[in-house]
Amino acid sequence: MPEVLPDHVASPRTPLVWDGTRYRAVRGHTDGTLQVRGEDQLVSIQDAIVGHAEDLTAAAGDNYLGPGAVGAGVYWVITSLTGRDSTNICGYIRFLVIRAGDFLYLKSGDHTDVDLTIDWQGWIVLEEGDALTAMFTGVTLNDNIYFDWFGHVITRE
Repeated sequence: MPEVLPDHVASPRTPLVWDGTRYRAVRGHTDGTLQVRGEDQLVSIQDAIVGHAEDLTAAAGDNYLGPGAVGAGVYWVITSLTGRDSTNICGYIRFLVIRAGDFLYLKSGDHTDVDLTIDWQGWIVLEEGDALTAMFTGVTLNDNIYFDWFGHVITRE
């Protein structure tokens, strides 16, 4: 990081940081953004989660869709889920998290009309090994079922 000295004056728009001794210019990324860490920062947002799963030839009965388990070293913060059967009325759509063999039900909605979207908005943190799943009950053979999930990936600092 270059020092801000009389012979090396930063422009008025250059972000500066105090290092305990002197101000120094902060360098940015080539795309013009800055990477900034907060004091005592616990987590960092690593990426957005925008997921989609579908089965256009679903089996009759109960069906499950989802992204699988959370990998090592990251957490998923899930903020929105949607599920629908666009072909027929199924029994219900249930959103759940599977953690160490236990089931945490986020929402269960009766699917009372063709192409009715069941949704959930909230904030839940999933850790390594947790699996996010949508369960569709009473599906007719060859129905089109869909599951979408949204949120972000975080890492511990």
